[in-house]
Amino acid sequence: MNWILLGGAAFILLTLFDLNKVYKWHSSFNALFPLSIFLLILSLVMIYIKMEQYTFFASNPLFYILVCLGALEQVYALFFALPKETYTKLNEVKLVDSGLYSLCRHPGVWGFIVMAFGFTLASGSMLVLWTALSWTLLDLIHVAIQDRYIFPKSIPGYTLYQVNVPFLFFKRKESTCQNLF
Repeated sequence: MNWILLGGAAFILLTLFDLNKVYKWHSSFNALFPLSIFLLILSLVMIYIKMEQYTFFASNPLFYILVCLGALEQVYALFFALPKETYTKLNEVKLVDSGLYSLCRHPGVWGFIVMAFGFTLASGSMLVLWTALSWTLLDLIHVAIQDRYIFPKSIPGYTLYQVNVPFLFFKRKESTCQNLF
């Protein structure tokens, strides 16, 4: 089985989960979110088991600290900085514009990037590098779809939030720049 593709399919399921917030097909689509997370974790574990280590440089186990920091930031951004209803209720999506979400509209992407490339550096594996590159690209496409098509239709006040908070690149509070991306 191609684990990179299976993990990539998780991003398609995540997009279907998000689209259900707009089109309100059925509450059972909420199960796509945990299924997607499971597929990503399973795929990553299987890639780790099957990888050939140290194929492009001698890795440093300290890079696993980056993996942990990236994972912690992503988990915080997606599960603790957002209300739990975000993933469980079909009609109760609320705008969060405080904390990490006051710095950029998709802070979880940064945790994903740090985690993916930290894992690449820690493993030294070309397989993990290709996984990190492809999944990061899919994550960026996923959040672009969310930001352009899904969230403006499913989260009240999101259009104004887009004007005031940058897409990905953090802004400083005292900055006069409006939208950096």
